[in-house]
Parts: sequence; C-alpha cells; structure tokens
Amino acid sequence: MPRKLRPGEEPTPWGLYVAMAAVAVVAIGVVLFFALRSGDEEGVRIAAPVPDETTTTTETVEATTTTAVAVSSECSARSFRPREFEPQPELPRRVRAKRLAILRAAFRCDYDALADQMDKDFTFEFGSPETGPEVAISAWKQAEAEGTPVIYSLIRILQMDYETATDGTFVWPAQSQWRGPRWQNARADDLRELVSVYGQAAVERWQEAGNFDGHRVGIRPDGKWFYFTGAALAQVPQR
Repeated sequence: MPRKLRPGEEPTPWGLYVAMAAVAVVAIGVVLFFALRSGDEEGVRIAAPVPDETTTTTETVEATTTTAVAVSSECSARSFRPREFEPQPELPRRVRAKRLAILRAAFRCDYDALADQMDKDFTFEFGSPETGPEVAISAWKQAEAEGTPVIYSLIRILQMDYETATDGTFVWPAQSQWRGPRWQNARADDLRELVSVYGQAAVERWQEAGNFDGHRVGIRPDGKWFYFTGAALAQVPQR
C-alpha cells in the first residue's frame, strides 16, 4: 500500500527511483569486476608461469604431476618417473611461482625455458667471472653431455626443504644455511633427505667442517632466480 504523503510533501518522481537503482547496479558491477580481476591476476602468476603441455595440474598449483615428459637422451631428467612436485604453499607467491616454473622447465629439460627463468646475472659456479643465462645454459648442456646430472640435481634440490638466508633469499636445501653447532647437533632424521641427494660421504664431511659447500638454489623474495651454484659443476649430486 503506498505511503501517505505528509502535508506539503511532494511525491518523489519515478525518474529519481530509476536513477538511484541504476547507480546501485553500476556500483555492484564495479566491485565484482575488480574482485574477479584480482583473482585472475593471482591465478595467472601462480598457476601458469610457464606454458606447459607435459604436466597436468591438480586442484592446487604446486601439486603438479608430470606425464609423458619428452626429454633428450642426454638429459638427466629422464631418470624421473611421473610424480608430484613437493608442495611448499607457505612460500611467498612470487617465489612459489618461480620454483614451479623452474621445476616444470627442468622436468622437460627445456633449456630455453630455464634460461627465461634466470636473472640476467645468474651464477652457476662459485668464483666464476662469467654469469648470465647464456653462459649457464651452455655449461649445463656440456656437463649433461659428459654425464654430469645437472638437471636431475636441480629437480632433487628444489624438492627439498628450504631456509631463508640473512639477506631474505629463499635457499634450497635448508642445510646450506646451517653453521657450526647446527651440524654437530643434527639428528639422523634431519639429514636423511640430504644423504639421499648428496651422499653419506659429503654429509659427513659437512658435519665435521660445520659448513655446507654443496650445490644450492637461490630465489629472491621478488621471484628472481639468481643462482644454482656450487664449487664446480662436476660436484653436483650424482644419481
């Protein structure tokens, strides 16, 4: 039933009601547009950092299973069977996306894709005066052809636990950041995965020295991958 007008009150024109409704609809549309856009941007950064025809993603970005990976006969990644990437969802978004992109490219032994993920000053060997993606990829290809499993090692190391360095860099494996007492006080469970990748002899040497000198991977908080390095390529973990 229409509301009775007070004495002297003018009826509200229907045009005003229509205008008010239109403003409300526009405001709701703007809110929904930006909400959807924000979700899309996040999905693009995380779920598809690298085009990938050889993996099938499950509900979460990190849980990615390789299928029918076509790799060169001279690539150590061929040693891997279909498996899920080790999820590390607590990583910052950009770091998580970079790690996933590196793993995808490495499982395919796609050197061009790996080069695209590297920082311009990428380091592949301690003390080397030469840096950058082109130099690193050239060295990796030669090492792989000679039987050194660089790509295999990269995949294994990136699926280990990580730790944050003093400069904020996320580094794999976590033990690369250990010093002195942490090595001496380490339990067998703390070292089991490290032994499975680097070997018992290397781990015992690091325990005795209280310092890690093996290969490690570093990704900055902004998502820049600026090293996979060690003393020499020939010293990467063996299969």
